[in-house]
Amino acid sequence: MGFFIFLIIAFFIIKSIFFSGGSGSSEGHSHQGTSNGSTYYPAGQFETGFYIEQIHVYAKGPVFTYDTPTIKDECFYVFGEGVLQISNSTGELKIALKKISDNRIVPMHFYINGSYHSVIDRYGNTYAGIDYTTVSVARTAAALLNELEASLVDQHLYNRTCLFLKELLVFNMLVKRKIITSYSNHHITVSNADISTFYQTFDKLSEQAFNLMDKYITEGTGEQREDYITKLLKILELPTDTRDLNVIKNQYKQLAKKYHPDRNKGTEELMKKINVAYEEICEYLKAS
Repeated sequence: MGFFIFLIIAFFIIKSIFFSGGSGSSEGHSHQGTSNGSTYYPAGQFETGFYIEQIHVYAKGPVFTYDTPTIKDECFYVFGEGVLQISNSTGELKIALKKISDNRIVPMHFYINGSYHSVIDRYGNTYAGIDYTTVSVARTAAALLNELEASLVDQHLYNRTCLFLKELLVFNMLVKRKIITSYSNHHITVSNADISTFYQTFDKLSEQAFNLMDKYITEGTGEQREDYITKLLKILELPTDTRDLNVIKNQYKQLAKKYHPDRNKGTEELMKKINVAYEEICEYLKAS
């Protein structure tokens, strides 16, 4: 995936190019503080549509740009419900976004050049539920980007789409961690305890999001993935159909006691394999 490698480099070059859209708002740097958190207002928006002249890409949808609380010239995206459209002369993408019960914003489905595509759940399967709570943004982003590349769109449209998806994933991470405690199309509230480190946290989560998306983009077919999960579960001495994270966590604790090098000589390598298997299986099953 040459595009994706290029994108990781390009992101750090162009991430400061965020756009005021047509809102005419002067509230971009203002905020109100309380004992529980500080409320910030958007610096700009894509809600009315914006043509990104430098790369000839048009974007329209419920996406709002904010300055980071501590560094004025560094920005991030906040998302709402609705349809996000990203297009240029080489293709058009539409993503239907929904706010679900855990306050994440997740895709419901997407269209590439008019062709319908389903979203992906946290287990790597086509989503078949009704409340969208098990939709994986990272896995769906990977599937979307693979489909987008196959449709032969140009690099500008691909890269801009990936940046929107990365921002969506990071936004959900901030919400899940209660760093952003509430939000709407016109404000966000950031926990006071996280304001001073917001930029550093955002940067760290951005790297995690890129790595997670890259992992799912490059991983194999569903059958290969299931084979890999089976291998991890065997290392953890669990039945190969185990998918309950609580069961996996409890088993890991038992194995850590059973094979701890301080209690059993010669188990260092085995314990390393168990640690890696546990981390990998948790990543697979907890993907956002």
